[in-house]
Amino acid sequence: MMSFLLLAKAGQIWAQVPTVTLFEPISGKVGETVQITGTGFTTAKSLTFNGVPAIFYTEGDTIIHTTIPEGALSGPIGVNNHIGAGASVASFSVAPFLTKLTPDRGLSGHTVVISGENLLNTTNVSFGEIEAVFTLISASQVSTVIPAGATNAPIKVMTTIGSTTSTNVFLVTGEPVIRSFTPTVASVGQSVTIDGGDFTGVTNVLFNGQPAASFALTALNQVQATIPATATTGLIKVQTPGGTATSTNNLITGAGPIVTGFSPSAGPSTKPVIISGTGFFNGGGAVTVKFNGVTVAATVTADNQIQTTVPASATTGPISVTRGTNTFITSSNFIVGAFPLITSVTPEVGFVGTRVVINGQNLNAVTKVRFGTVAATTVFHTADTQIQADVPAGATNALIYLENSTFTNSSPNIFIVNGTAPTIVNFQPVGGAPGSIVTLYGYNFANASAVRLNGQSVSYLVTATSGTNQIAVTLPTNATTGNFSVTSPSGTGNSTN
Repeated sequence: MMSFLLLAKAGQIWAQVPTVTLFEPISGKVGETVQITGTGFTTAKSLTFNGVPAIFYTEGDTIIHTTIPEGALSGPIGVNNHIGAGASVASFSVAPFLTKLTPDRGLSGHTVVISGENLLNTTNVSFGEIEAVFTLISASQVSTVIPAGATNAPIKVMTTIGSTTSTNVFLVTGEPVIRSFTPTVASVGQSVTIDGGDFTGVTNVLFNGQPAASFALTALNQVQATIPATATTGLIKVQTPGGTATSTNNLITGAGPIVTGFSPSAGPSTKPVIISGTGFFNGGGAVTVKFNGVTVAATVTADNQIQTTVPASATTGPISVTRGTNTFITSSNFIVGAFPLITSVTPEVGFVGTRVVINGQNLNAVTKVRFGTVAATTVFHTADTQIQADVPAGATNALIYLENSTFTNSSPNIFIVNGTAPTIVNFQPVGGAPGSIVTLYGYNFANASAVRLNGQSVSYLVTATSGTNQIAVTLPTNATTGNFSVTSPSGTGNSTN
């Protein structure tokens, strides 16, 4: 069968649909390297293990080197370019790996669900050296029973392809453990669901030392408890015959009201503000809202929401909400003033001269728009919620800043200026042996003409040019420790690590 060949323009290469004829080894674990033999690799754009993308680099038109990616699945290896896609006839076998044990502790006879990938051909499960009975649930889950005589040890799973061991030690114990609870903010009288392990025979639930008004075991690893009237913010404890479990985080609670946030975080007088939390309504009791001590009219729209406005005489400071004899004061301040807030920037990438629409709040008072350190000279105020500005000459990849007579605020993300020098934001891993692959993350990599490590040229492949750009670098045999640099026709960018 003949492949269709596309004749490239002068100075370019011939391209054809990739073919994958061989790969070595034929199986492996996540992170191991694989060499693929075939044709049409020079213009390869992506490589997948049964649909899961992997980082790779080419060695001529017939060889590709790649690393088995996390989440890789057994199946064909595929390679595609701008002409089309090709895949191996044979399947590459990915060894199993484990991601989670549920629960991660328990007594002999209890059931444990093992989650991971490539578990379909499981042949054996053991707790340390003691084998256990198991049931295959799916390619990503195996159910097993803790065997008699098991001790604290990792769980090992064997398949026809290979074996893998849990990262964490499984604890053979009857001592309870709290992993999480919901909600994390709740007022007196509300119910809290506590998830964990070994809750059988639960005898008590404590909220910062105060016994729960009521509690019930709703599952082997779950307890529901009602917050008592005497509860205050603090840790949750679950007591069983096997011991006491203590939460790692505090439950924020009390008689109410409880404030969890407010939006926006700044604004001038009469600016509408939404206060979020819980315990605002509680049967219809009225609330009093103050901005740094100045009372303002407020409407409770739900037990978890209050609508109000910034009072005329308010100054920067905390917001307080009072219901009855209980008052909650926020730990963060509301900033009074025309504090510019940026909610979105469109587009987020453009050349010098591109018109950028900046959406936000309190924008009427903005006096300057900066792209990094370079001020925009063409600026239009279209509304208090929108400003338009043209990317100025000299701008580089940087945050957009808005200034008024008192405040300055920035965009949440960097604006990317097309045609500027590459910017290296990060690279992973931060160290490696010769032959290993390092991925550089940054911007303006599309036209990269050279990549260097500590001044030495290295082989590389640009693997992504949208969003955060990526370059896969192969460390040479004589590599030395130092910074990376990426060069394009627009300049050179260096890593800071």
